[in-house]
Amino acid sequence: MCLWDVLTGSQVSHTFTHHGDVTSLPYTTSRITSRGLDDLVRIWDCSTGIKLYSTQQDLGCDASLSVISDNLLLD
Repeated sequence: MCLWDVLTGSQVSHTFTHHGDVTSLPYTTSRITSRGLDDLVRIWDCSTGIKLYSTQQDLGCDASLSVISDNLLLD
């Protein structure tokens, strides 16, 4: 995953987010949430690209993911 500053065109960060494809990438103004085929859900800081949190997805959860706020995810 690459994080870009659209005003300057410069790359802020580049990181390997998941083993396999990313299936969902919802965001708020301060957080990006990614879900991948590796069944991981990860939360990233938008301004730095630093991973803040990672958790294993529960079995049987849908592939879609929505962010309601910086503190709430809808699976």
